[in-house]
Amino acid sequence: MTRESGEKGSTDAPGLAAPLPGDWVEALRKVLVPLDAQGCKVAFAESCTAGLAASAVSGIEGLGHVLDCAFVTYSDNAKTRLLNVDPAVIADIGAVSQPVARAIAEGVLERSAADVAISVTGFAGPAGPQDEEGLVHFALARTGLPTRCRVEHFGALGVNRVRLAALGVVIELLGEATQRC
Repeated sequence: MTRESGEKGSTDAPGLAAPLPGDWVEALRKVLVPLDAQGCKVAFAESCTAGLAASAVSGIEGLGHVLDCAFVTYSDNAKTRLLNVDPAVIADIGAVSQPVARAIAEGVLERSAADVAISVTGFAGPAGPQDEEGLVHFALARTGLPTRCRVEHFGALGVNRVRLAALGVVIELLGEATQRC
């Protein structure tokens, strides 16, 4: 799912100045209805999206109860303290990596009553000189199933556009989860 500059509801200002467009709301509804019908709960471990996924899910009228909880673990310390990520892994390869995405998804699954956990960690905007702006790692953890990881290279779109692009991937991952919850 993408949002291009100039579309109704898009913004370059900090935060989201408008609610999600209707097609995104419908996409979320489409993936949440089967999760709800199966009695599944979802949880998030968000870094670069800073709670956007949890906010979007909780805002879907009549389906917000599918959300169990969300952890916004923006700092490395929060990832280690709240989700039990090994600090040596972060020190060795960095928080924006597949192993950390996997660890925070599995950490939130262990610390919640959710059946499905999705993690997002990345560089939504400019970071250090060696860091790729728009690089985002995702993981989908489900009770009793192997954790699935995904990486996206969104490019230098700006913080809000990268976050929205990441939300699009989260919606896709929720759709995959409906098939195996």
